Amino acid sequence: MNSLALHWVDVFTERPFAGNALAVFPDADGLDAEQMQDIAAELNLSESTFVFGGAEQVRIFTPRSELPLAGHPMVGTAYVLALLGRLPEGRHVLKTGVGETTIEVAGGSATMTQAPFDPGKELDPDRMAALLRIDTDQVVGTPRACSTITAPQALVRVPDRETLAAISPDLPAIAGFGDAMGVGAWCEGDDELALRFFVPGDGIPEDPATGSAAGALGALRVFEGGEPGSVLVRQGEEVGRPSEIHVTVDGRPGAPDPPRVGGSVVPVMTGTLSV
Repeated sequence: MNSLALHWVDVFTERPFAGNALAVFPDADGLDAEQMQDIAAELNLSESTFVFGGAEQVRIFTPRSELPLAGHPMVGTAYVLALLGRLPEGRHVLKTGVGETTIEVAGGSATMTQAPFDPGKELDPDRMAALLRIDTDQVVGTPRACSTITAPQALVRVPDRETLAAISPDLPAIAGFGDAMGVGAWCEGDDELALRFFVPGDGIPEDPATGSAAGALGALRVFEGGEPGSVLVRQGEEVGRPSEIHVTVDGRPGAPDPPRVGGSVVPVMTGTLSV
């Protein structure tokens, strides 16, 4: 057996045991896809990442599949690589499943630039209400399957925080929903947004922090006519892991630039895994 170094961090939080946990394997050279998938399934986190070439390429796995790109895995991996001295503070480009992804590290935080906003398609409010087990009149506006990572994500706005917190989704139906990789419900707050995101098809009933969905949400608001700028997205309170995701979208109303998504990262533990 070989020993593989493991760095466990919590992403989008300033304290341990909150945010979204991530396992980072900074020396994955020699592993094949089957081994990486087995490791991700064993750890059973939302995602695990595997770094090749020291700090050249990142591959991302959920417990069930490989993702071309995702938010909290890139932010957490960039932090770990900076902690190991492989990435100095500043901007860098890492190879991912979508080609090249820009990340920036500074102190105890990291930021990624996501892909250009793909508005995707509008979704039926009745169908989305059924998936979330809410009344159709609790759906605000028109839901949309959109993306800033390549895979569409369904975003459904609800009127307030109370409605959002009370959602008890139909997870089997969401797992079989073919128009998006997951379903997110969100609402506006006092100068911030609140988000819940359900990805049962990837073995994640509810994600504590979803950087890709937060980025898509920020871009969607500008696409629909909102002002560009920065917004704080809160997620994870319903699963006991409160998270803070910072999203910045430049451009102009109706035409968002690719969103920048970042936040704080804290180390939790290090160890070795026998492979």
